[in-house]
Amino acid sequence: MSNDATNSPANNAPGVGSSARPGCESTAFGSLPTSRFAKYATVVWLLQLAVPTIGLVPAVRRLQEPYPSNRLAPLLITFCLVWYGACFLVLAVRAGRRWIASHAAQLIGLYVSVTASLAAAEVICRMLDSTEQPWRPGGSMIDYSPVLGWTLAAGVGDTGTHGWRGPSVPRTKRDGQFRIACLGDSTTFGYLCSWAEAWPHQLEVSLNQDADWTRSHGITEVLNLGVSGYGPDQSMLALKEYGLSYSPDIVIFHLCLNDFADVAYDRNVTPGGFTRYKPSFVLKDGHLVPVRDRVPLPRDPEGHEYHPGDSAHSARSSHFFQSALWQFVRKQAHDLSTGAWRKDPLEVSQPQYWPINDAFRAKYAKTRPLVWAMIREMSRVANEAGAEFLVTLSPANMKFVSRPEDAPPWRVATFLREYHDDADALGIPALDYAAEYFAEGGNKRFVIEQDGYHLNPQGNALVGQAAARWLKTAYPAAKLRGVVSGNNESPHNLGERALNCLRLCVIDLCGTVQ
Repeated sequence: MSNDATNSPANNAPGVGSSARPGCESTAFGSLPTSRFAKYATVVWLLQLAVPTIGLVPAVRRLQEPYPSNRLAPLLITFCLVWYGACFLVLAVRAGRRWIASHAAQLIGLYVSVTASLAAAEVICRMLDSTEQPWRPGGSMIDYSPVLGWTLAAGVGDTGTHGWRGPSVPRTKRDGQFRIACLGDSTTFGYLCSWAEAWPHQLEVSLNQDADWTRSHGITEVLNLGVSGYGPDQSMLALKEYGLSYSPDIVIFHLCLNDFADVAYDRNVTPGGFTRYKPSFVLKDGHLVPVRDRVPLPRDPEGHEYHPGDSAHSARSSHFFQSALWQFVRKQAHDLSTGAWRKDPLEVSQPQYWPINDAFRAKYAKTRPLVWAMIREMSRVANEAGAEFLVTLSPANMKFVSRPEDAPPWRVATFLREYHDDADALGIPALDYAAEYFAEGGNKRFVIEQDGYHLNPQGNALVGQAAARWLKTAYPAAKLRGVVSGNNESPHNLGERALNCLRLCVIDLCGTVQ
């Protein structure tokens, strides 16, 4: 055979004879360019296959979530598969390989600029991200509890060795010591505030600075038994299992608007896809009946049970390893597909508004008896242990009105009346801070700007100081079981408040005579 035949174009096809053209290298995809830029461009082209994988993994996880929104997940999976096919097709076709070789420098420049842009966007999204919490499911700052669902990890962060926020407190009281136990969720815990800025500690400081109070009751110690995410069901169990062992003189439950939604569910799913379970109750013949005896272990986004103390899961679930940019894009895509961007903010975050908006009156009416049955149970066990019980109402999330009034569809004033009526029916002292809160600027001054819901240090100070003023005035008159609202001047409460004031004067007079 002649040399011309040997070097014919037919024999230069990929996989035939030597197959490699000058400046090319034979691979499984045929002959690839071997110049410096061409090699780099080919490698980068192969590396871009990782791009759809970043979206493919969360999409598959999304399909496995207990409460998935799967409208976008199949589309994303389809896009990823098409991307894979297109990338491999370009490498499989000679024209595609030649195109890569002829545009090597441009491709490398494009990839570098896109990578730098994505990295910058990720940094910006992380800087603007306000979802980071001082603890999170799967992280090392909480522990699993078969009774409560989750508790704070003892001795981690600003959690004391006793397992609650703040310095450790011995269970046995010192002689002459007065103790108050505060129950609630993140509004009691002091979300995005230090333990010293949370309202339970502000209450302690305010009481101990009052000479008359300390002379009558001794040094006051306030325990913060609030945990982010807790509902009234978990607060009730926390009081029974732990709170009463500290021999409190007063128990305060800080009711929050979303508590009426919390009792309707036995689990919740975090933005990161973790499912955490909680205790749940139903009312049967006026009695609280638990739905199950033991709270299951939480589940990770893959649906596997895990213990929050598991370091492997902690590393995988760390906020550091989650893309803030991806979370932002997914949220925007979800809002776009569901039309959430056209909706009132109420419809996007509905659990917080069950009691104060007409749109959720049916849901609120269903859970209202359940919540107050739990408050009644907390009051009962506290009284049996020799402690007084007080329920207070957080003003947080009443941000759609400028005063404590009804402004349809908002029914804030109606809910405040219902709150005091329900407490009055049970003979439980009740306090709300709505009038003072709005008079002092409300959400403009007292709410954390990042989330627009939780109280900032000034808001916590308002709650702590208002509770202290009530206790200085009404204790020990609280033992008379009169319902007192420090700020509610509605006509149906004026006579009762006047009677309570008369009782207080009689008590003070008797104390002076003695």
